[in-house]
Amino acid sequence: AAKFLSQKYTVKRIPLGFIQLGHDYGFLSYNNALIEKGTKKALIPNFGLDCLDEVATSTFVSEGYTVKDIDSTEGIFRKYGPHCMYLEKRKL
Repeated sequence: AAKFLSQKYTVKRIPLGFIQLGHDYGFLSYNNALIEKGTKKALIPNFGLDCLDEVATSTFVSEGYTVKDIDSTEGIFRKYGPHCMYLEKRKL
């Protein structure tokens, strides 16, 4: 963050969560979003945890984005979010 601040970028912090189920785990990364090129539209992960999901959504909205939530509850344990899914689909 310090590097970007020194380059005159504005840094907005979004919560990062960690979840464990048995021997499996996953990170709840809201930064794994898709921004539609040339627009203020964002597809962001939704993990079904209202307290974190709402903070992430409001952070994007406060920057002028129209937000569409993508259900990412299953992706937590498969280690992917919207951006990763998009990259994988492009490779096919």
